[in-house]
Amino acid sequence: MISAMANRPPALSPIDLRLRLIALALEPGLMLARQSALPLDDLQTLVATGYFRQWRARGLSLRGIARVMHKSLRTVATLSSKTSDQAALHDAGERITLRRKLAARIAERGPSARAALAAAFRGVRRADVDAEIAQLLDEGVFASHGDAISLATQYLDLVGEDVERRLDSLRHFLESVTQVIYQRFVAADPHAVAMARVLSFRAGADELARLRDSQYAALRDAVVATDARAGEDAREASIAYCISEAPRGFPWSLRDQPTDATGRGRKS
Repeated sequence: MISAMANRPPALSPIDLRLRLIALALEPGLMLARQSALPLDDLQTLVATGYFRQWRARGLSLRGIARVMHKSLRTVATLSSKTSDQAALHDAGERITLRRKLAARIAERGPSARAALAAAFRGVRRADVDAEIAQLLDEGVFASHGDAISLATQYLDLVGEDVERRLDSLRHFLESVTQVIYQRFVAADPHAVAMARVLSFRAGADELARLRDSQYAALRDAVVATDARAGEDAREASIAYCISEAPRGFPWSLRDQPTDATGRGRKS
């Protein structure tokens, strides 16, 4: 007789769990890299410089980053140089992201002085913060009362078809997904509101489009109303809403099998 305990998989240690979480979180990027046939050296460079940028954004010095990354100061200095070389690659979308974060900070803390707003964003130049504040003032999103900057609208729409806005939307969406992963697996706060569900179903294109538009409009209106009622004890929250047709081709479509070198279907 085999006991039920013998059939249970071994418990993951906290370190192993975090490694599994990071591996799973990387899968979308790795899938896109495969679809683009990105050389491994380029992918490794993106990961290394991206990780460097995360620590730099926390305000760490090169020596501090070398310590937490377990790398030599020379290696980290090389990463810093590569990050500067890739500035144009990472700038796309970051300007819009900064604009969104400025609005979110004022919504949370109320009217703020320009100097306080600039100091709140470590790793961002004061001139860049001032430029985005000026842009939001011109657009009527912000209002200026002396040195204080306040919100002049309840709803800031940053959706657009240009590359910067689309990349910012992707970054914003993935930030929310990351928060859910953190709350569910790392923070393990029993009082935190965090959930993720996927509903897979079949629908015609027209009906799917109607579902997308009607459900998102209702959700957006409910969120705006909830935000307007928020009191002093309210916490910042986010909802990541996603709807999509499954792309054609492997691995999304089970009907499409990978092919071998001759172009014939291959069974796994």
